Amino acid sequence: MAFGMIERLIEVKTLSPEERLNMLVKKRPDIFQRVAMHDIASYLDIEPQSLSRLRKRMLSIPVLLNRG
Repeated sequence: MAFGMIERLIEVKTLSPEERLNMLVKKRPDIFQRVAMHDIASYLDIEPQSLSRLRKRMLSIPVLLNRG
C-alpha cells in the first residue's frame, strides 16, 4: 500500500497533466463514463476546467487517447 502511494506521488510530481491523463485513460479507458469529471481532476491533481481543456484537446487528436 505505501509503495503505491509513493509511486502515485512521484507520478503527480514528475509527469505533466497530459501524461497523467494519458496514463489514466490507458489504464481505465471507460473512466469518463464511470467517474465524475471533478473526481478525475482531483485524482490527476488538476483543476476541473484544466481537465476539460485537456480532454477536448486530446479528443481532437485520437492517437493521444489511444483510440487511433
